Amino acid sequence: MAFGADQRTWAKNMIEEVRRNLATVAQTIARFEPVVVCVRENEVELAKQYFTVLHNIEWFVCPLDDLWIRDYGAVFVVNESGEKAAVDFNFNGWGEKQDCDNDAEVAARMAKLTGVELLETDICLEGGGIEIDGEGTAIITESCVLNSNRNPDWTKKECERELLEILGLEKIIWLPGVRGEDITDGHTNVRQTFAGDDFCAGYINFYVCNDAVIATEFGDKLADEAAREKLTELFPNREIMMLNIDGIAAGGGGIHCATQQEPKV
Repeated sequence: MAFGADQRTWAKNMIEEVRRNLATVAQTIARFEPVVVCVRENEVELAKQYFTVLHNIEWFVCPLDDLWIRDYGAVFVVNESGEKAAVDFNFNGWGEKQDCDNDAEVAARMAKLTGVELLETDICLEGGGIEIDGEGTAIITESCVLNSNRNPDWTKKECERELLEILGLEKIIWLPGVRGEDITDGHTNVRQTFAGDDFCAGYINFYVCNDAVIATEFGDKLADEAAREKLTELFPNREIMMLNIDGIAAGGGGIHCATQQEPKV
């Protein structure tokens, strides 16, 4: 009985920390651009309690299963005419590893909220499994997309043709990835270091917003400063904001995983 009680206390404390982390991330981003926070209907007032600043923040009420909107949310695209659309990549719980009935509907809800066309496809993947440079090149892992738990009937050539078209790409760099290493089967945005089975200690899991980069810090002064210096070098015209998000990281993801950008056109 004591062990069960301890576990419940730990879980409650962890949920509290995750909520604080999410509020910190949202409020930090809101200093630079508008933020829409997804929240369950019965938790709106609860969520607001974690915010000290509500400027530039809106609330989007919708059913949710988990916090990793980078994976299940819409991927926004813009064509040469400046028309914006939202792609729904048929999220299936990282290869049917987790219940996702609510999360699977979020991409369509985001398209409706933003008033853009919803682009549908038969391919199944997650936004966190794609990294795009904005100039026509993407990095994607084979272990995620070319996996029988997502796309059992697709060849690599068929996947590439579909992704080139729907994302407006010119080139895809395929990384092998590692199937089964984590729940994602090897997403590009979490491939660094896992300190333990679930804690994602990766500096690459950052969010680029208007005039800033929102990145992670982990309390290692040398490593944190090295990450800051590298980000400053890569983004010389942006302010580097480093946040402690250990609660989120303990769930296996980071700031990038918990956010999704919408381009302004």
